[in-house]
Parts: sequence; structure tokens; C-alpha cells
Amino acid sequence: MGASVKAGICGLVGHAVVRGWPARAACRVLDADDTRVARWAARRAAGTADRLANYLHSTGRDQPQPPTGPATTPTCSSIRSASPPTACAPTAESRYSKPPSPVSSFTEQD
Repeated sequence: MGASVKAGICGLVGHAVVRGWPARAACRVLDADDTRVARWAARRAAGTADRLANYLHSTGRDQPQPPTGPATTPTCSSIRSASPPTACAPTAESRYSKPPSPVSSFTEQD
């Protein structure tokens, strides 16, 4: 059986599984051995992972990279004049210098 046929069967079974079918039932409808289809799918996934790893290594992107561009969460210093301080994300300095919240001193009444 050719690789394209195997890929097609794996794709059909995957499509059926996403739609709620058990993989064995999908294989039965396609008249394919579920053990074989699982092996084909595993090989196909491993090949894809290997190709991705090789591509990332060849482009130098297989190592962690420092973030680039603006921060995704603004800090108080970056938007001090734009909004009230309560809308700011806490920084390491402000997080530990605040007084305890009223919730932490709550006591249960009978």
C-alpha cells in the first residue's frame, strides 16, 4: 500500500475521531486494521516531529530565544499617566510593598 493511501486512511480516521467516533469503529468502517492504522499514524507523527526538529535546528531556532518587541502586560511605570494605578500589572517592587488586603484579615463570625 502506498504512502498516500496510508496518509489518507490516517486522515479519515483522525477526522472521524475528532467528530466523536472511536478509532476502532472508524477503522472497521474503512475495513482497515486498527493496529496497523495506529502504527502508520505514529510513524507519520514521528516523521513530522523529526522534520520540524531538523528545520528548527537548521534555522537556529531550537534554543530558547529572548522575547522581542513590547511587553505584553504593561507595568505601572509604562502607563502611569494613561490610567489609574489600580489598572496596572503589579511589579516585583509594588507586589511586596503593599499592605495586606482586607480579605486576609477576615475572621468568621458565628
